[in-house]
Amino acid sequence: MKSKPTIQEVQLLLKRLAEGPTRSETPSRTQFAISAIRLVVNEGICAAETAVLHIRAFNAKDRWVEFLPQNAESLVRRRLSDDTAHHLTELIRRRSAQPDDPICQYTPKIRANRRSAGFTWSGAVKEEAKLAGFDPERFSMRVLKWIWADANPDLTEQEQTTAMLARFVRLWAYPYQQEALFQRIYQKSPVLRPSWAYPRWHKNRAETAAHPSEPGHPSQND
Repeated sequence: MKSKPTIQEVQLLLKRLAEGPTRSETPSRTQFAISAIRLVVNEGICAAETAVLHIRAFNAKDRWVEFLPQNAESLVRRRLSDDTAHHLTELIRRRSAQPDDPICQYTPKIRANRRSAGFTWSGAVKEEAKLAGFDPERFSMRVLKWIWADANPDLTEQEQTTAMLARFVRLWAYPYQQEALFQRIYQKSPVLRPSWAYPRWHKNRAETAAHPSEPGHPSQND
């Protein structure tokens, strides 16, 4: 595997993409790459996950982002870095974006009612890195995620453990017992408590971050 770049090298790539000019003819794809690179390095969110995120998934004030990881059963909430929070604030200001607006405004070309052959969101980021003059393999999403993983070696496992316990509480505990049990699960954990990990009758909390109609949202199982 290619050696992962330093944070300074990642910042240089982001600067090159933001200030240009690069040879890219798709500004919306360039902007997607800028967001995707920040999110994978800062919060461990892959390109395909970034592509479906909406503004409402982020809370810059309380500093968290909530999303559904690939191959996961439950939404997770992770701390929002200063870098991502600043980027998000600028993105909202520049677009006059609303909570339901997507982070990604890039739409791949459609051929024969499907995306271009071989298209992947990670591939789109690699292509932008290449056009900016950087090694696309060294700045691939797979390699970049190791920067986040090295800084958070146990977080994914802890998220899975706490989610398993929280789902057990929601399924088997009486409503009047649930809140106290949820607090015991999360109060001493580095894992942030996601919006779904509240008692079933606590309707307001279920709507704080992720939209209830999204596929895979735990509120659909209520």
